[in-house]
Amino acid sequence: MHTLLLALVCALILGGISYAGYAASQTSANPRPQFQSQSATSTQSNRPQFERPQESVFEMVASPLHLLALTCSMLVLVLADIEAFAWMRGRKKILELVYMRRLHYGAWAGLLTMITTGVILLTGKTRLWGTPQFTGKMLFVGMLVINGILIGRLMHIATRTPYTEVSRHDRIVLMMSGVASVCGWLGAMAIGFILF
Repeated sequence: MHTLLLALVCALILGGISYAGYAASQTSANPRPQFQSQSATSTQSNRPQFERPQESVFEMVASPLHLLALTCSMLVLVLADIEAFAWMRGRKKILELVYMRRLHYGAWAGLLTMITTGVILLTGKTRLWGTPQFTGKMLFVGMLVINGILIGRLMHIATRTPYTEVSRHDRIVLMMSGVASVCGWLGAMAIGFILF
């Protein structure tokens, strides 16, 4: 129960940070109009005072959905990491296969939702496509996809074998996969906040 509460608090904090960053980017991208005096506006009555970038309906839905998927993915990853640490410390002999599969599919659902909404968000922003930041983000996302496939195969080690009986080779592979996961998620998230 404490684990679930801790994961929920972490997810809410990440969600709040994500929403604050989103709200700040929307405010800076869409400034409020400057009001002019009556005499100044009478000579320029046919011209708009500023141009506001037009967002499609898809982009308006994709932005909050992207952040919601990020928040849910972080919750799932925290829960999966808590299980993994309990297994490594010997608090759990083996992990429950059904629960680990649900967490794995939840992480995949979040990642695929973020990829889909990310494509929608980037469709109108062609100026970002050739930048080093965009390339770096795509590398991190690619690393997450490859690591997700690898984790699907490695997950069975923890559901069948106690950690003390896991071979040195498998331990190294599991650790490398964990490091790749942390680096991939944090890197993609950091560059996402820089880009938007």
